[in-house]
Amino acid sequence: MNRERLALMKRWKASVHKSALRGELTKDPVVLSAFYAVDGPRCAGLEFYAGRHSADVIARLSRSDAALLRTLIPWGDYDQAPQVYMSGNRVRLDCAWPAHLAVKMYRLSDLPSRPKSRRGDWVAGIEETGRPVRPRLNRMSTPNYLFAGATGSGKSVALLNAAIQLSTDPRNRLVLLDGKWGAGLGPVQHLQGVVGPVATTLSDAKNALLWSIAWMRERYENGACNAAGRAEGEQRLILIADEFQEFGAQDDDFTALLSSYVARCREADAHAILATQHPSQAIIKDGTIKRNLGGRVVLRVTDSDASKVAVGAETPRADYLQDQGDSYVIGQNAVTRCQLCYVDQGDVDRAETGQWEFDDFPELNGEDIGSFVDGQFSCTMTELGMATVAAHLGEGRDLFTQRVNARGFTAGYNRFKRMTAMGSEILDAIEAEGYELRQSAERASTMALVARNDRELVYA
Repeated sequence: MNRERLALMKRWKASVHKSALRGELTKDPVVLSAFYAVDGPRCAGLEFYAGRHSADVIARLSRSDAALLRTLIPWGDYDQAPQVYMSGNRVRLDCAWPAHLAVKMYRLSDLPSRPKSRRGDWVAGIEETGRPVRPRLNRMSTPNYLFAGATGSGKSVALLNAAIQLSTDPRNRLVLLDGKWGAGLGPVQHLQGVVGPVATTLSDAKNALLWSIAWMRERYENGACNAAGRAEGEQRLILIADEFQEFGAQDDDFTALLSSYVARCREADAHAILATQHPSQAIIKDGTIKRNLGGRVVLRVTDSDASKVAVGAETPRADYLQDQGDSYVIGQNAVTRCQLCYVDQGDVDRAETGQWEFDDFPELNGEDIGSFVDGQFSCTMTELGMATVAAHLGEGRDLFTQRVNARGFTAGYNRFKRMTAMGSEILDAIEAEGYELRQSAERASTMALVARNDRELVYA
């Protein structure tokens, strides 16, 4: 800690201690103990033990937009509001350093050696004591991570940093989805281990997800998910999706596929890093997805509601964080204030590149991966009739969806696939029996089932 920081921290500790002795923090005077100063790169922290008075201290210091806490801080030029919360069994006070004392940039290249991933981990940044923070994708507490942060917070840079480092492990296979049309993850799509091009459209994102689920199913069927079946150096699949909510907003089937993936990926050593700049209950509405995001990298968000969703608790407040990489890295029962590493195109260029396994993800459907897609399929006779006509006319999804919607039904991606497949089977069976579909002579708006003698039998 430099001299100016040290002097400010001593004054802060003294003002808090005196305020407690005057009874300003509780109903009666109280002695605070075990003070600990936290010299973070962007933020100063002060921890102390208040025992059974902790709740009263937090309530008093957080009241009226932390008015009393602001008077106790010996510097006034801080970018974000100070906050108070519990850290273990201690009360924790946080306040941003003055601009001239803050360390706002910590580059990946500043590390003593270029970090490499070996266990599904990466160096996210440095914590308050200057030590590297290494989140890890594991089979236990943090199989998947949520990255959340508003525009300008540094979320996209944090995602690139994770992708660059995870690509250094030859066992990792990366699947990239980008709801920003490639602006986020496009720069890293040629890194070592990337399976195919970054998926930027809804159909490509679904194909990438279906391929990932099929890969996972194969692991289960081969026994690789059992402890006895795990081999040394086995591959690890990592799905990285930036602005994943953009795909879910277009089609609920995408959300169902993503839910299926995160619910079963743990034992298959498959993982997901999902990023969004709009964390909200509406965006992360699927309970299965929410429950399986055990790890969080939370940057500055817009408000307290977004903070609650991103952090998973009332405190700490992520809307009080600063821009440019100030964050909380959250694992199982641990919250770490962290200044994330900054990466740029130079870091991408220095990373090892690889070859895609295919130029486009193969087109799969629910039947290809069986019970790994949740939900049962059923349809009415009217829908089967429309599917048969669609197969006869060779309609694509858009025209078929319009036809179905006009009759008051719905057809998402998986439903469209299944209905048209059944329609094709029915059409093949009809033709095998010597019948065919033609425009009805009596009702121009309908198709008719016609026998070889040209006599209409049944309207379709």
